Amino acid sequence: MLKPTHGQPWLPFRWFNRGFDKVLSGYTRGVQFRIRRAVIGIALVLVMVAVTVLLFGRLPGGLVPPEDQGYVLASSTLQDAAALNRTEAVRADLSDKLQENPAIADVISFAGFDIIAGGLKTNAGTTFVILKDWSAREGESEDSEAVATQITGLSTEIQEANVVAFNPPPITGMSTTGGFEAYLQNRSGAGPQAIMETAQALTTAANERPELAGVQATLNTGIPRYAADLDREKAMALNVPINEVFATMQATFGGLYVNDFTLLGRNFQVNIQSESAFRDQPDDLVVKSRHMVGWVEFESIGLLCPCFADEFEGGKAF
Repeated sequence: MLKPTHGQPWLPFRWFNRGFDKVLSGYTRGVQFRIRRAVIGIALVLVMVAVTVLLFGRLPGGLVPPEDQGYVLASSTLQDAAALNRTEAVRADLSDKLQENPAIADVISFAGFDIIAGGLKTNAGTTFVILKDWSAREGESEDSEAVATQITGLSTEIQEANVVAFNPPPITGMSTTGGFEAYLQNRSGAGPQAIMETAQALTTAANERPELAGVQATLNTGIPRYAADLDREKAMALNVPINEVFATMQATFGGLYVNDFTLLGRNFQVNIQSESAFRDQPDDLVVKSRHMVGWVEFESIGLLCPCFADEFEGGKAF
């Protein structure tokens, strides 16, 4: 079946046809030129291959090239078991020093969280450093990598803490520092010291490999952490109130609010906490029974076990 008429197509289609004909004609002439002069064609191919190899050689050889995303992360760590008020003082001092940097626009920081280990710690602080717009930062000394190096150098001025700054990962969720993370599972039920020795051996072997740098483990067995598992049926059998168990744990290892009192027209809180000599060991945790049993150790109604690791795929890991 033929069309009733054979007129010209619409104007936009005519423009497209003319452009396509020109491109096709140019491609045809180029192919004919290279066929007649094969040496020139081979030389052009070799030039393209050489340029490709050169560009591959200039690309960074890391897992993913770092990028200036307009902010950097900083972690400040005090000595083990440092109190939160000391960490807060270091956080405030670090924030004041960062505000003096001309490449930094804002600083958001808080104490009590370790961004590298991903846990709550009284001796760790985290800082988010927001940089100025890229157009306002001139020169290599004001890019994110240079600013992170400058922040790390503040450790010489802040003697009480170790300050480390780094670029965020170019791919969100790919570790914290842009490398990779791995978990070491404790499937044999080994003790904390054996786990620590295994972790040290693993990090030592990893750092010996040329493609890895700065491998470290977040496990720290120098500060014991205990997990409490209360057997409520045993506690009730020994006439130990459940609420008294948790209140005793809070008053022994933390702080427990009792009441208020008024003195000279002002109200004051009363909080209690055991002296350090009476909260050094798990055996120091004792609770009072309601009747004739007397004082009951926590081990009689529950279990206190060292807890140094997190859960990963159903097992203890760090």
